[in-house]
Amino acid sequence: MERRVSFGGKLPAVQRATLPPVAPPASSQTSRPSSSRDAFQMHPAPSPSRQASHNSFVVLLDRIAGNDPSLTDVTIVETEGCDLLQLGAALGANSSVTSLSLANASCGPAVAAAVLESAFHLTKLDLSKCQIGPTGAKGIGQVLAAGKLEELDISLNGVGATQEATTAIGRELGTSSLRILDISHNMLGTHGTKCIAAGLANRLSALTHVNLSYNAAGPDGIVAIGSALRCNRSLVSLNLWQNKMGPAGARKLAQGLAGNSVLNTLEIGMNECGAEGVQYIVSALQQNTALKTLGIAMNNVGPKGGKVLAQLWPNNNTLHTLHLNNNALGVEGAKDLCRGLSRAKKVQALYLDSNGLSDAGAIAASTCIPLMPKLTVLSLQQNNIGNRGAGMLSQMIRSSHLVQLDLATNMIKEEGAVALAECLEHTPTLTKLSLFGNGLGRAGLSALSEAHSRRKNSDL
Repeated sequence: MERRVSFGGKLPAVQRATLPPVAPPASSQTSRPSSSRDAFQMHPAPSPSRQASHNSFVVLLDRIAGNDPSLTDVTIVETEGCDLLQLGAALGANSSVTSLSLANASCGPAVAAAVLESAFHLTKLDLSKCQIGPTGAKGIGQVLAAGKLEELDISLNGVGATQEATTAIGRELGTSSLRILDISHNMLGTHGTKCIAAGLANRLSALTHVNLSYNAAGPDGIVAIGSALRCNRSLVSLNLWQNKMGPAGARKLAQGLAGNSVLNTLEIGMNECGAEGVQYIVSALQQNTALKTLGIAMNNVGPKGGKVLAQLWPNNNTLHTLHLNNNALGVEGAKDLCRGLSRAKKVQALYLDSNGLSDAGAIAASTCIPLMPKLTVLSLQQNNIGNRGAGMLSQMIRSSHLVQLDLATNMIKEEGAVALAECLEHTPTLTKLSLFGNGLGRAGLSALSEAHSRRKNSDL
């Protein structure tokens, strides 16, 4: 098995040091001890893989402690047999390393604390899935205060289990040089989310990308985020996926969104917003002229949500990507949505996977395609679309500029596949067509194969 330790930066030889494969033992059977001394040996010799990993780590520590100027980016992939506590001391003697990744190292709070004590010169730090917990996260505030860190990933660490760590982080966010923060999957809760929001509300904040997904912020936490959006002048991307927002939280978020002129990407999927919550967001986007990408998947907006979303157009002329997967739109919801989309002159990508559209919903979608001059990506996965829907789609997209069409995991058979094959030949812009998970049959597959062979730039 190959073990890797990555030494990024401008190395004279190679960036990655690859250890030779470790030969497997001659037998997988465990031999019986030949003596009582062997049976009770307390300190067995390290395995070859563990020893190799340790040796590479020692070499890396020497280079860091020696302040090797060619070593600027360090990624430690294999940690078996390595005393990571020594890394903190090595970093303390170093001024050349600017980027450090311990992602998935499961190093624990003690190692995190040792690293953070010597991380003041870093500009990029990845401690994702390191099990640092709130104890290990306490030093992050001090690193932020040093003013050099620009990118920080501390996702999947249980940081928000207590208030002390999130308070320290939030206190420094507003005035630090941090641009990118991933603090997802950390059980921040309402208090932790409010701490992050306080940093975002500071007009001196440099943050441009924040991932707060899977943090159980609740409506009150989202209220704080909405208030921050009214003040913030730097944030361009915000991920709030699965935060128990609900309609009440969506209402407050929308109020902040209406007065924001910077944010261009917002993800609020899986937040129990329903049609009521989406109505608040739609109303805000009648005033907002900055947002370009909106994700509201898995919010159970239902058929009523289709009619609500249709109200976006023609007043909104900035939104170009819309994710609506898994929202139970149904046929009626799809029809209402497509009436609005027929007036959407700027939409470039539309994702409607798993919405129970069936053939009738697909036909409704097909009728608005020629009326959307900017549409290049359409995804209709897992919608029970059959030959009739595929046939109508194949006719209507010939008059479009569609580049990518995803019809995977539907109910399209030979007839629909043949129709799509003919469409592929007559639609020069269409280069990607996905039909995985459909019973296309021999004739359908043959027709698609022939169309593909005549279209050298297509991807089936």
